Amino acid sequence: MKGPVLITYILLLGSLGLQAQADKELLRQGDEAYKKGDYPTAEESYRTAEEMTPSLEGTFNLGNSVYEQERYEEAVTQYERASRVAKTNEERANALYNLGNAHFAQENYEEALESYKESLRLNPKDRQAKYNLARTQEVLRQPPPPQEQEQNKEDNENQDQEQQDQQQQQQEQEPQDQEQQEPQDQESDQQQQGDSDQDQEQSEASEADTEDINREEAERLLEIMEREEQKVQERLRKADGAKRQEKEW
Repeated sequence: MKGPVLITYILLLGSLGLQAQADKELLRQGDEAYKKGDYPTAEESYRTAEEMTPSLEGTFNLGNSVYEQERYEEAVTQYERASRVAKTNEERANALYNLGNAHFAQENYEEALESYKESLRLNPKDRQAKYNLARTQEVLRQPPPPQEQEQNKEDNENQDQEQQDQQQQQQEQEPQDQEQQEPQDQESDQQQQGDSDQDQEQSEASEADTEDINREEAERLLEIMEREEQKVQERLRKADGAKRQEKEW
């Protein structure tokens, strides 16, 4: 959503009366504060200038300063007044554009739509007004949430609450049930410990048997290796009288 338009008044030096010069100075100070984002100070300057001498610039920019402070209802009043005192189509179009923004901020989308339309009738080339008009139409096309969805949401919330209550009741009963099960659990632990000791004894006996078997196998392998080694040595002795020829690369 594009923000409000600011009318900047340029102070002209000339044969102005002292009061007129003071008014213009206040408007200039308000513009400077507004551009810095100091909206309360800008509001004070514009309001003082309006009290001294009402003008389109003072009314229009006073609306901007309260708009930026999110006082949208008061901004609507100032923009409506500015649209009435505007002298040109461009000035009135700007006031109506800002009026549409203030209505939109309050979610008064129908009023915002009409304000943007009026602004575009006066200034058809305003791209910001076209964008805001399209955005407002998009919001208005969105259907409101059906009652059935709201009811389902409420039912789901109630169901979640019931589940939480049930879980809380179960948690409150758990300590008592645990106390009642302790003697049985102790007997079960003792039985499991006895079974574990018996399993360990059987495992140790099995390991001893395995060690004996492994030892016997190792001895047999050593005997086989010794016999093979003797055969190799015998073949080497028989081949000592033969001539060996090494291959050259």
